Amino acid sequence: MSDENETLTDDITDDTGSSTDNQDNRTGEQTGGLTENLSSDKSEPQNADIPEGLDAEIFDAETRTLKEAAVVERLKSLNTQLDNAKKQANDMRRKLSKGVSAPEKIEEYAASYKPEEKFEFLNTDESDGAKHAKDVLGVLDDFAFNHGLSLETAKDLKNLYLQYASDVQIIDGRSAEEKEAAKAEFVASQKKLLGDNADTIIKENVKFFKEYGVFNEAERKALLKAMDQSAEWNTIGYKIRKLFGQSSSADIPVRGGVIVSGLADDKTLAKEYYANTTSDARRMEILQQRIDNGRSGGLPMPE
Repeated sequence: MSDENETLTDDITDDTGSSTDNQDNRTGEQTGGLTENLSSDKSEPQNADIPEGLDAEIFDAETRTLKEAAVVERLKSLNTQLDNAKKQANDMRRKLSKGVSAPEKIEEYAASYKPEEKFEFLNTDESDGAKHAKDVLGVLDDFAFNHGLSLETAKDLKNLYLQYASDVQIIDGRSAEEKEAAKAEFVASQKKLLGDNADTIIKENVKFFKEYGVFNEAERKALLKAMDQSAEWNTIGYKIRKLFGQSSSADIPVRGGVIVSGLADDKTLAKEYYANTTSDARRMEILQQRIDNGRSGGLPMPE
């Protein structure tokens, strides 16, 4: 039985003891049932009157209130149990570490760690990638602590992650000058694919997608962002402008040397291109074939 029931039965026994002795002197065996009834009438409320999760030690069923002093003692006991559990966990960590000296507190991992010089920029970098990397370092602290790793092993683990994050460009440890140089090199390579008229093509693409009303704001931003990142998307933008019948003061040169054998003349292509029955997919194909064959300028309007 629980401690609460034992307490109640102890009280009943004490209450009925003297009563039984007195009654036995007068009526003998008949007193047995009477004392049981008396003790039942005087007993304290049963456990059914105590809310779930509480017990008689901390809850007064008669007044329906908590026993403040008992609650304080219970909390002290629970804190002691928690401290003992933490101590046992630390003891287990030390055993799992196989003799390796592991920190007693998780904070020691972060406090003792200094990233390699090439990753020191993380101390001040507030970019999304840097924030993500710092969060992962915190997760690695948890892992190291729970598995009883030494500070040196935890450091190696963090350095390994930062190198990976750099390799896959989650973080970028290059200097501002290095980043600018790399950006300039990339832009030059993409413009080269668009030919000598690259600046004009890009400018006209941007103007078209900013001003042409068929695109909503989200689509406009997505297209402009894509065109800012590759020559291919500017080629797509050029073709879309053509599909919408927009003129262009500059054309994209042939790339790859692919010539479509037997391609019809522009007059014939224009007739097919502007026909109401021609699909957008076919119109795009016609534009690509003209580009691949080095034809400049737009298609003439059919007669």
